[in-house]
Amino acid sequence: MKKILTLLAPVFLMVSLSSCAQHKIAEQKVEKEIKEVVIVKTEPAAVTARDFIMKSDKLTDVQKGKLLALQEKTHAQSVSLREEIEKTRVVLIQTVLEPKMNQHEYSILKKKITSLEKKRMENGFKAISEARNIIEPKQIVENREFYKSLIRNHLQEY
Repeated sequence: MKKILTLLAPVFLMVSLSSCAQHKIAEQKVEKEIKEVVIVKTEPAAVTARDFIMKSDKLTDVQKGKLLALQEKTHAQSVSLREEIEKTRVVLIQTVLEPKMNQHEYSILKKKITSLEKKRMENGFKAISEARNIIEPKQIVENREFYKSLIRNHLQEY
């Protein structure tokens, strides 16, 4: 029995190392393919949100400045995340359409898309919370209506 275990130990070690190596190779291939994908960008929602903030007569100049800075920061993060999500989806589709789909690559891509989507949503929720603190809708009744409109415009981007 001891001889069998002694003989099988190197086999198990090699299988385990081979699996790790395959996973690492798959990760590297996936990252390379994602970087090679080109996505066309459009930005109408961000322009609408900026215009909405600038045209508001309900906001002070300080609030407008803070909201514009928040919108700019959030938009940049959102664009970056969306671009990465789109690139990853393109590679996922290419992987699925290959005659012999690589399960390691598929798993990596699926986890990456899920993680990026979660980051994108958290980014949006954080921005909404920060916008609420800037506008202070609880202070003035008119701010509540403005807040609803701002959030509707802001959410178009997410």
